[in-house]
Amino acid sequence: MTGVIEAFFKFLADYSWRGFVGILVASGAILFFPDALKVADWARPLHGYLVAAFIISAAVLATFGVTAIQASIRDRREKLADLRMVSGTPLTATWGVSLTSLPLEKKPMMVLICQMHFAHAENWSVILKRAYLKGTKEALPMAEIVVEGSCDEQPESICIGLTPLKVKPGQNLVGKIIFVDQFNDKHVSEKITFRPNTIPSSMHANRLQSSPNCVFCDRPVALEDQAKEAQMTAHTTCVWS
Repeated sequence: MTGVIEAFFKFLADYSWRGFVGILVASGAILFFPDALKVADWARPLHGYLVAAFIISAAVLATFGVTAIQASIRDRREKLADLRMVSGTPLTATWGVSLTSLPLEKKPMMVLICQMHFAHAENWSVILKRAYLKGTKEALPMAEIVVEGSCDEQPESICIGLTPLKVKPGQNLVGKIIFVDQFNDKHVSEKITFRPNTIPSSMHANRLQSSPNCVFCDRPVALEDQAKEAQMTAHTTCVWS
């Protein structure tokens, strides 16, 4: 019985809702503004029928709204792609430290680099627009990745800049990358281990000769105080303050 009622209301919502808009407006106008419309004498004996018409049309339109929302949710779920991800060689998964691009807000930014294979069996392309780790937000936009289908012979190179830093100096970072596609659906990778991208001391020493001051506190940086994973001149204490 419930199924028959649902089918009936769905029929009304799908095919007759425009007519019920007119019934709702007309009956409501007569009920609430009979004097202004100069139909009070005519409407008085029909008051019960007008109330019934108003309630039924409102119920049908409400049913249409619920049905439309349910259909939208169903269609939305059907668009969720079954995106498969396999990380590339562990040797390419590294993290480092850079500087956010905002000129008035100098903050350390965690830079993650890795490779990833993508594939899906949909008949449309999946476009990955953003990527981040849980508890972080994107500071350096990721280049869009278009996954055409199941033929992904070469891994995609991933480079994302995130804040805040979620790792301590010299330690590995283990986490899952959350990719966001063109429908704002999220796809979570397997756990990836990012190794610290430690820059050789000789390169830091050369940079300190031309850029001796910390980008955060603007004070001179000694080689032993330089953050080893930083791509710029910065005290370890300033990066991880």
